[in-house]
Amino acid sequence: MIDMMRFFAALIVVLFHLNQAVQHVDNWYRNLVKYGWLGVPMFFVISGYCIILSAYNSGNVKDFLSRRFFRIFPPYWVSIIIVLFAACFQKLYIGSSAVHYIPRNITDILATFTLTTTPFTNINTMNWVYWTLTCELFFYLSVCLILLFSKNFMVYFLIAISLLAVVLPPQKIGLLFFLDQWPAFGLGVCIYYFFKGSNAISRLYFATLLLINLFNLFHRFYFTDYTIAALLTFCLIFVSHYIKSSANIFSKLGQHSYSVYLIHVPVGVYIIGLFESKYIQQNAFLNFIYDLTVYAFISLLAWLIYNRVEKPSIAYGREISTMYFNGKPQKHTA
Repeated sequence: MIDMMRFFAALIVVLFHLNQAVQHVDNWYRNLVKYGWLGVPMFFVISGYCIILSAYNSGNVKDFLSRRFFRIFPPYWVSIIIVLFAACFQKLYIGSSAVHYIPRNITDILATFTLTTTPFTNINTMNWVYWTLTCELFFYLSVCLILLFSKNFMVYFLIAISLLAVVLPPQKIGLLFFLDQWPAFGLGVCIYYFFKGSNAISRLYFATLLLINLFNLFHRFYFTDYTIAALLTFCLIFVSHYIKSSANIFSKLGQHSYSVYLIHVPVGVYIIGLFESKYIQQNAFLNFIYDLTVYAFISLLAWLIYNRVEKPSIAYGREISTMYFNGKPQKHTA
């Protein structure tokens, strides 16, 4: 079920961005895909659940950090190369490049390669979607700091951070920027504690985290589409523990949703988007078919990256963790 949700979240984000780059047309399709950005809070809730599960199953903080590093960064670095290729292609094809930003000094290059660009700093990202990866990274780092202490105290730190996110004003740029998205991560965290144990103390942890993060979700985002998407994802993850689904085409597509997310802008917008005619853009049905075809191509390329880069990198991270950091096998994917 988790992989199916990842597939859906990646798909709607792709459709959203493919149409964000062209002039809006008032038809049923374009009016529907404009909500595709809601895949982002879906990803955050899923990460909140999966990362806490991974943290509890990790041997120690080094084990957790090693696995996270090899899970996130190698595919991300490959996507940077694809962005640069897209910039060169546009320059040669139309004489200019629509790539958002290309770093030209050592500070910007280091920030780009370490995902410490905006919203952590004022350094621009090369790809529209990279800002969410920085949010994810700092959520991981928060969990790493908690793991420096005993896992028995993890829930108390999570409650403390959730409370901190309530009382601090939104910080769009800076060290604590990720607290603005914390309610979505926090909802995913809550689910883990509900299923962690059936005793009263586990239920108390769940209820405490749930109340704090629900309050903060409505406090920061009110009853908006963002809130609805986060709550719906929370419910779906919850239900997935009771309704087991077998592997299918959508769950398999969800396994390489990270690679889809990384490359869909440079490939789908900067390169393929150059060949989308006005007629297609203004015809809802043709627009829909065209976008699904583009998604299929992106998904195929993402499948290659998953098998050649992402999957081997994950396996290498597990091997390093097992050999040097007392890591232990983990049955789930995060």
